[in-house]
Amino acid sequence: MASNGVLLLFTFIHLSIGHAAFVQLEVRAENVGKYGQQSLLECVYIPSQEAEDGKLVWVYWKKEGVEEALLSFHKAKYNKPAIKFDPQTSTLMCDSDSGYPEGQLRWFDEFGTEWTKSSQMEAKKTESGLFNLSSKLTLMDGSTFSSYTCKVFNVSGGKEEEATYTVQEPEKTGRAQGSKVDGTTKVIAPLVVIGSLIVGLLLLMLLLYKRRSQRDHQPVDTCDSPVEQGEDQSCPDSPA
Repeated sequence: MASNGVLLLFTFIHLSIGHAAFVQLEVRAENVGKYGQQSLLECVYIPSQEAEDGKLVWVYWKKEGVEEALLSFHKAKYNKPAIKFDPQTSTLMCDSDSGYPEGQLRWFDEFGTEWTKSSQMEAKKTESGLFNLSSKLTLMDGSTFSSYTCKVFNVSGGKEEEATYTVQEPEKTGRAQGSKVDGTTKVIAPLVVIGSLIVGLLLLMLLLYKRRSQRDHQPVDTCDSPVEQGEDQSCPDSPA
């Protein structure tokens, strides 16, 4: 036997402008239906002039005395994330905003391996009631992945948007720097050797010149010994 009953429900509406007071609701005070059959619950919202440009974010029905919503409608979607790289800290930063309810940013490498556990995410609720998500992923030294993808997931676990950032391969950077160093070394090393040889030759020539000058300025002994006379004469002392 079918029976009639009265079900007390409350309707909650949230706009992106964050001011529910600017919305007027037209809802029947009571809806009568038959148990075990479908019933139509009507709810019409009329925005005021201040809320004409507002964006409907979500609507849900709740039963009196029950915290969990019976019916819900969500139309807020996160924007495509933007990724920036900070070379000073080797950190990738991903940002996505204007979404509801609170979602999640997750990181993946080029092979699909997830690195979300190594990241730090922050969700901020704005005055409009929407959420802004930001996440930081610090790259380790010697990382060989050429790209990282930041994906936005909603509260239900569904992916909404994603963005990929391509980083310069560390090995290529090392090779480029190494080639520059090798080229510079190849130029500097011969110059150092040639310069050392020139300096050595100059020092040797200077030493030979000093010795020759000292030998040319030594006094010459002109005293002839009278060998014929059989006398033993000594030459006078040379002047100092």
